[in-house]
Amino acid sequence: YVDDGIAALMKILENKNDVCKNQIINIGNPDNECSVQELAGILKKLFQEHPDHQNDSIYSEIIEVPADTYYGKGYQDIYTRKPSIEKARNLLGWEPKIDLLESMRLTLNSFLEENKAVTL
Repeated sequence: YVDDGIAALMKILENKNDVCKNQIINIGNPDNECSVQELAGILKKLFQEHPDHQNDSIYSEIIEVPADTYYGKGYQDIYTRKPSIEKARNLLGWEPKIDLLESMRLTLNSFLEENKAVTL
């Protein structure tokens, strides 16, 4: 979630005792690993549960499309994206605080509020 990322970046910029000098530090939440399909399902569920959209009669369908169909022949991708944040823990004392479900809820709520303001 962006607030976790900003907290980590601020600690990196602060660079107490020069611990970040010449270091590559991953930030992210390794517990938030999921597929794009899982992410879409979570987002759809949160949207359906949102107070402003509980009575909507139609929701988008999630259609799975193979990567090579979408990106073309020869496309290669990694199956997991799980950052090791050991350096962030050890050098900065930083830990992510927001889990995947809450980060998606906060992001969706922010988007819907912005969209509501634009359409009014």
